[in-house]
Amino acid sequence: MTSNNDGERVRYFRKINNFTQKDLGERAGLSSQTISNIEREYTGLSSDDAKKIAKAFNITVSQLLGDNSTNSKSDYIDLKDAEHEILSYGGKPISENDWNIIKRILESGTSE
Repeated sequence: MTSNNDGERVRYFRKINNFTQKDLGERAGLSSQTISNIEREYTGLSSDDAKKIAKAFNITVSQLLGDNSTNSKSDYIDLKDAEHEILSYGGKPISENDWNIIKRILESGTSE
């Protein structure tokens, strides 16, 4: 993704997560009309909405807005500490059973 356009970036992340505008709105606590207006740039992306949308995608606001210059260790989520309820794959939540399998796989490959 190379666009600096906030609306296009929201649409890009929504599409790769297989979310409809309604899905994203529900996850972010916004209406589907608000999502549509942001994507079509009828309204700007407020910092509050950017935070809600980034959280719905499980990414940082910096990643949502395409600001790679501010990436730091604090921008990453340590999966060891993550709650399975906030993780998704292909737009679908990861079940607790699948999360436990993922953790076992990851832990078997770490050397502590």
